[in-house]
Amino acid sequence: GGFHTCGLKTDGTVACWGDDYYGQATPPAGTFAQVSAGGSHTCGLKTDGTRRARSPR
Repeated sequence: GGFHTCGLKTDGTVACWGDDYYGQATPPAGTFAQVSAGGSHTCGLKTDGTRRARSPR
């Protein structure tokens, strides 16, 4: 992201760090197959096929 980033842990949970002004660096609950951080948002694909996003909008 712009001032934050997120990554997947080996157990499928998400770890994020950096600017959390919009809540974009607050790790979502659950297990994920993919995660991507950009600008002031974070998106992820959960292992059950659903999607999660955190952004100011």
